[in-house]
Amino acid sequence: AVILLAFCFQACIVLGSLYDEDAIVVEGAGASFPVYLYDQAIFAYLSTHEEEDIDLSKVAIEYIGKGSGKGKCRIMDHSTKCDEGDETHPILVDFAGSDSLLKEENYEEYPDLQMYPTVAGAVAPIYNLDHVLDKDSEELVLTMKIIAEIFTFNITSWADQQILDENPGTIAAKLANMTDPTIEVAVRKTYSGTTEIFTMALAHECPSFAAQVGGSSLPDWVDSPHLHKEYPWQMGAYVDQTPGSIGYLVLEEADLLGLSYAQIHKANDVVVKASA
Repeated sequence: AVILLAFCFQACIVLGSLYDEDAIVVEGAGASFPVYLYDQAIFAYLSTHEEEDIDLSKVAIEYIGKGSGKGKCRIMDHSTKCDEGDETHPILVDFAGSDSLLKEENYEEYPDLQMYPTVAGAVAPIYNLDHVLDKDSEELVLTMKIIAEIFTFNITSWADQQILDENPGTIAAKLANMTDPTIEVAVRKTYSGTTEIFTMALAHECPSFAAQVGGSSLPDWVDSPHLHKEYPWQMGAYVDQTPGSIGYLVLEEADLLGLSYAQIHKANDVVVKASA
């Protein structure tokens, strides 16, 4: 999410300028999913301790959202675990954020590593049909099967009959009459815990998706000219600026960017929408 991560980066620079050169700096990086919460926690910590007899010019705390994979490789060993050319700040970290779990071999190779749960949240399928639907009154309904087929390019048109059947009436009529109903699919380009959450949910619900893509932080997506691989901070911006596109994003980021996200028609005939 462009706005959210840019704000965090600027905030870290501003806070860093308040500290002495010899300050103790606790640096973290990783998942973009919880970055806004961590930013608030750091701010609350500093605000609380301003009233105490503590020299805050000697302590700095930073967390940069870069993606779960970039956090995990840094906390293990940047020189051997991170991709070649990944030299962005911070290189060395004291803690990392990740939405995906460490593997058993990670614990065996780095026995001092531990994971602790900090927050739970939702990942939502975001879309841009603002040129077709009324954003305030017409909400798209999809099933997990439809989403899985979109992300495997078995469904490539917003006018597909399965989508129309889930959205009878005015919405179906508008989708059926689109000048260009082609679906542009956005996914994360690098290792991503958000991607792992999203793909594992689809793989659990849809055997065909499990066979074609599977659930992981960097899956082998089905190749298509309509597949667009984006960095974490580009996903929301791409969907926001691309009519007919679909992607996935942490709910909080989708709300901050004012993006539409689909309601999900569950197998028990209940329609749900991400809310927390």
